[in-house]
Parts: sequence; structure tokens; C-alpha cells
Amino acid sequence: MLFPLTNLSRFIRNGDLNNVRKLGEQTGEENGQFFIAPNEYGRAALHTAVLLEDHAIVQCLANLIGTTGLRRGDNVRNKTPLIFGKSLI
Repeated sequence: MLFPLTNLSRFIRNGDLNNVRKLGEQTGEENGQFFIAPNEYGRAALHTAVLLEDHAIVQCLANLIGTTGLRRGDNVRNKTPLIFGKSLI
């Protein structure tokens, strides 16, 4: 599943909300697991969107992954996306 994760990371970095939504539709019931899977840097999609301060993609991903994904820490310091967001304020 590396190829779709690579696409997802690229879509988020490019601010491509439409393709993030399309991936959400394509993955169906696997949404939560797919969108919380770590990328090559140990971060889930939501971590990346928060760090890039893309509010529309953050909202889209939060709706796709639910509360379990919001609590997932990264592989570096176990920081959740919400902690990342707080540090940007």
C-alpha cells in the first residue's frame, strides 16, 4: 500500500483536497487504517496536513479517520496531530 500512501502525501503537500477526498472514497471501510498509516517519516496524513496548516484537508482527514486517528502519535516523539497543531499557535 506504499503507492497510495505516497500519493496521499503528495496530495496533502500540494493542498489537493479533491484527490484526498477521492482516496477516501476509494479506500471505503479501510479509511481509518489507511489514513493513520505512517508515511516514510513516521507520521500519519493528519500530522502532515496540520504541519502544513491546511485547514480544509485537516477537517477532511479528521472526518475520515475519527477519534482513534486523532489520538495516534507519530513515530518520533509520539506526538498527536493535535499536539502538532497546538505548537503552531
